[in-house]
Amino acid sequence: MFGIFKRSFEIIFSDPLAGELEVALIESYQHLKDTGHSAQANCLKGILKSVIDRDSELFKKRVITTDLLGGSGSVLDVWVEPEQTREQFEKSFNKFLNLTLQAGLTHRAVKQAERASKIKL
Repeated sequence: MFGIFKRSFEIIFSDPLAGELEVALIESYQHLKDTGHSAQANCLKGILKSVIDRDSELFKKRVITTDLLGGSGSVLDVWVEPEQTREQFEKSFNKFLNLTLQAGLTHRAVKQAERASKIKL
């Protein structure tokens, strides 16, 4: 019954956009992996697979999660050290969020996360 109120998002993985998403995800993944944030890095690996496979439903399911956009312990809230690596991570993760919106996943959680990550920069 409540499914009728759920908004449907049409996600389009055009070739240049999907390639940019892959790069942003790989960069973000590498920064997390290099700084010992394996659980958060694995979250990004699952999203990367959905982009490579051009699976928009899986992409949506993996992006709109507390593991990615939630509170403490999420990819969005992780603290990366040293500072230079943190800045690089925040730039690549913000790029991922921006590209996600461009692809059509304009869920309010993604919009809020993208705005919050811009403020950090």
